[in-house]
Amino acid sequence: MKVWDQRAYADYDDQVEIGTRNIKVALRRLRRFAREGAAEELDLPDTIRSTAANAGWLDLKMVPERHNNVKVLMLLDVGGSMDDHIKRVEELFSAAKAEFKHLEFYYFHNCVYDYLWKNNCRRHTERASTFDVRAAQVHARLQS
Repeated sequence: MKVWDQRAYADYDDQVEIGTRNIKVALRRLRRFAREGAAEELDLPDTIRSTAANAGWLDLKMVPERHNNVKVLMLLDVGGSMDDHIKRVEELFSAAKAEFKHLEFYYFHNCVYDYLWKNNCRRHTERASTFDVRAAQVHARLQS
């Protein structure tokens, strides 16, 4: 057990350029579910253009409001059976970091047990209780 627990895992690289644009597009579509406030806002440049083309008659143009309110908790499996999928998971991780302003991520191995960690090199010394991470997410959701 001691040898098994001492295996070293590598962090996923969040600087990898996306090979497949579809991942980013799909994540962008997820943000639509968290829009709050007015469904539309005034598109001033298009309103001015349209009003000028309409001989001065006011022609208001509206566009969907743009807010990135999605809060994402991403749990990433590392090591062992995931080794064959590192490239794709790095692409997903990189896209998620680019698309979501509020992204919290943690690593685990095989199954989410008692602890999660942010840095694989420090998984024994700097780890967070799975219960505490989940409780913090629920608390943050209740506050918003």
